[in-house]
Amino acid sequence: EVHALWSASKKLNQIDDTDKAISFLKSRNLNLACVSKSGVVRISPDRMEYHWPDWWPAGRSSLWRVIVPAFNANGEFVSLHTRAVDVPKSGPKTLWPKGFEAKGLFMPNRFAVKMMRGNTQDIDGLLFVEGITDFIKCSAEVEDLGINLAVLGGTSGSFSSVSELNIPKDLKVYIGTDPDEKGEEYAQTIRLQLKGRSTYRIPFAEFGGSSDA
Repeated sequence: EVHALWSASKKLNQIDDTDKAISFLKSRNLNLACVSKSGVVRISPDRMEYHWPDWWPAGRSSLWRVIVPAFNANGEFVSLHTRAVDVPKSGPKTLWPKGFEAKGLFMPNRFAVKMMRGNTQDIDGLLFVEGITDFIKCSAEVEDLGINLAVLGGTSGSFSSVSELNIPKDLKVYIGTDPDEKGEEYAQTIRLQLKGRSTYRIPFAEFGGSSDA
């Protein structure tokens, strides 16, 4: 069902420029061509044109429409994460499938998926970021810069599973979580999970990021 919903969701070039989902992405100063090239974003299908599962109610498709795939530490596509395209009157800005937890799940770009599955050839480094919007923005920046950087986005519960990832010992690891109390907490969790390995803490602004989740 997860794969079916992702397959039924629309790529950016299938969405009208006046659509609220496109307006939301543009409001985050994203290069939409690079977002599209990254392959990490789709827009939920029309509410009346899809048989919605219990764990993803149809009502989400009217507001929580920007969808990103989520993988477990072994590189298996197992879940979805979504972002509202406007300010919700009630409920959070982001949602995971109803009744399921995000613990141990990551949002990876294509280079991160390769790494998670054990193929680290031609990967320049690994960058951890916090939240769905920063993940999308950073994945687009990687495409724009033409670098083979693995990007892993996480939320609460993700970073405690970093030790389960297949990260080569010689791969440089960068931490770009937000420069606030929660971001520092995530950064410390990542460092502890990596058991003393050297990491590089970078201001996310270097990749055009923001603190918006």
